[in-house]
Amino acid sequence: MTRVLRLALVIGLALLATAAGISPAAAHAQLISSDPADGSVVEAAPAEIVLTFNEPVRLQRARIFAADGAELDVEARSSDSVVTIVPEQDLGEGTIVVSWELASADTHVVSGAISFSVGTPSAGTTTAAAAEAGPAATVVGVLGLLATAVAIGGVVLRRTAVRQSAWLVAVAAAVLWLPLSTGGRLRDWATWLDGALSWRGLLLLGALAGLAGVVSAGRRATLALGAAVLVAAGGGLIAVPGPTAAVPPAGVAAGAGPQELSGELGDGRIDAVVDRAADGRTTLEIQAVDEAGEPVTPVDVPVVRLRSDGLDLGPLVLEEVGAGSWTGTTTVPTTGAWTLEVSVRLSEFENPVASLPFDVAG
Repeated sequence: MTRVLRLALVIGLALLATAAGISPAAAHAQLISSDPADGSVVEAAPAEIVLTFNEPVRLQRARIFAADGAELDVEARSSDSVVTIVPEQDLGEGTIVVSWELASADTHVVSGAISFSVGTPSAGTTTAAAAEAGPAATVVGVLGLLATAVAIGGVVLRRTAVRQSAWLVAVAAAVLWLPLSTGGRLRDWATWLDGALSWRGLLLLGALAGLAGVVSAGRRATLALGAAVLVAAGGGLIAVPGPTAAVPPAGVAAGAGPQELSGELGDGRIDAVVDRAADGRTTLEIQAVDEAGEPVTPVDVPVVRLRSDGLDLGPLVLEEVGAGSWTGTTTVPTTGAWTLEVSVRLSEFENPVASLPFDVAG
């Protein structure tokens, strides 16, 4: 194995090790993809909904809610890391919400929900649109393309130093492009994983493998195979649509507006804002303050759950946005009475829990 390929292998293993160890949340099962995709619009109701997780899971409960809020009968099963949910009634048109509760490989129970629309989204819902990857992703992508061209030029001109240097630049650009292409941040491990496991991420890895074959080719057959893989994977990158993000459709209101909640947290207070759109997509903003009104710094990220009659969503993945402040998103599938439960570990022996009730209007 050449030095170039050994270096590529080391970089790949380092990235996998980093993604596996950056966050404690990675220890629990997390949704990788769904069919239909979360936030998508499909022409006809699917015969089944397929959820794919990052590790083997054991399904405990699955529920489907029609556009009018009615719960539908389902037959659901789990096999390895895949959960299949088959509706036994007509889904109808509008926005459909699917929720689940399952046990991870480490026996921890996790839950969540997605939504998609059949035909036309319900009034006030969001639809899938192109995500804004940002200028950084564009710059890195162009740099990677230039480095690829230079590496191929080095092969043609038989300039070993040129092709190997350009190869290293192409690998670095590809590694950085994975999270940036999803609109994420370099310090957020989840965007690295999402980028690598997306179709565009897999095609990019294929293109790198083809480029490695071209750069390290000792024979014409290896060169031809590497070039074919590079061209095929590169063409796929162009053809496959980019990531999607939920945005309000033109002329449609996003929902009934945010609700401000507040409750006691030990000697301090929890302030929260719950903003739910009509399709169930919900954004949470949480701030913890002490008795003097100053932001607190807990020893760990707060554990947040949303509970309703027969439903338990969480723990949610939170992102710190400031001192004592976090934000997160989920899908609240039903109307009625809900409770936002926030557990904050202030010290080794102090872990107060705040329960903030709120209502979701129909």
